Amino acid sequence: MTKIYLVRHGEAEGNLYRRCQGWYDSLLTKKAVEKQLPALRERFSDVRLDAVYSSDILRAHSTVRPIADEHGLELIPEPGLREINLGEWEDRPWGELPRLYPEEMDAWDHRPWEVRVPGGETYEQVERRLKGTLLRIAEKHDGGTVLAGSHGVATRSVLCMALYGSLRSLDKLRWCDNTAVNLLTVENGKISVDFYNDNSHLGELCSTLATQKWWRDSDEPADFHMWFRPVDLKTDAEEFLTWGKAFHQSAYGESAAFDAGAFLRESGLLQKEHPRALLFAMLRERVSGLLRLDAEALREEGCGLVRTVIVDEKLRGKGFSSQLLGEAVSAFRKASCRSIAANVADGNERAMGFYRKHGFLSAGEIPGHTVMKKSIEVKNPLRA
Repeated sequence: MTKIYLVRHGEAEGNLYRRCQGWYDSLLTKKAVEKQLPALRERFSDVRLDAVYSSDILRAHSTVRPIADEHGLELIPEPGLREINLGEWEDRPWGELPRLYPEEMDAWDHRPWEVRVPGGETYEQVERRLKGTLLRIAEKHDGGTVLAGSHGVATRSVLCMALYGSLRSLDKLRWCDNTAVNLLTVENGKISVDFYNDNSHLGELCSTLATQKWWRDSDEPADFHMWFRPVDLKTDAEEFLTWGKAFHQSAYGESAAFDAGAFLRESGLLQKEHPRALLFAMLRERVSGLLRLDAEALREEGCGLVRTVIVDEKLRGKGFSSQLLGEAVSAFRKASCRSIAANVADGNERAMGFYRKHGFLSAGEIPGHTVMKKSIEVKNPLRA
């Protein structure tokens, strides 16, 4: 008999930015690093462990490595503990998927045991893979206690089969919180569940699920998940300028003069440099925000610059702005940027708080602004 603590990774960029992750390597968020991981490490401080395994995806092994270090154990990478491979969906915003893959997304939301993502795995495949991996680990450490770092869909599929015997019962099993703990007993080739989805080491402010109100307030994810479409400066000019002016006044005050001509000229140059430099943030079919990106101004520093980020005033403080930031991070990574920056106008405390919340640090001053900067570089030694 072997005991296995199966632990989901801490809050990662995809959880915050509402983007599909799968095998995509993303960073842990500030909340995960500063709150969730210390709480998880404390939870296991008095638990005897014989081994620590982890998925080789960065967000998983970054979560359990501190526990391995504290116990003086080697962290053993195990690709079999990976998340479901989501193929063509990976690093796309969830709001984009119903438009591009309507049939698959309908199955994902309502019949997940049937879904087959182009280029990816099925729930059945990931359940077989993870179960087989756990059985191998258990056999190797028979009579011992092991911790294994894994992911949401993978963990949910194994729990569902162990508890109900069929993936068609997935709707009975709520999603596992970030860093939530599941205790499994493996004996004679069978997996039983001692407890599952336990996030008692997290306070409400540390929990990811507790602060994600959108899934409780609506039965329809499209009411929260955004997608992004490029701005056409010929046909969208009027609406584009309206959003540009709103951002300018939010950043500098209602009385600040807005130069529409200069804004259009600068935006045209940005779009020539990068095809996704100008993006409307869409909620269903309604324009609900604007993102302007400059991939060239700080190219020598390996840094992308966010020129404009704004959402509808009614959506502020509800997690929508994070989705715009996630799109910026994704675009700049694809442009080979190692960091992301924004120039915050002096006195704009709301914007300063937003960037600090997302892990940006002050990196200097320019006239009238504080430069906020954050690393977006992903280095995964286990998948190099």
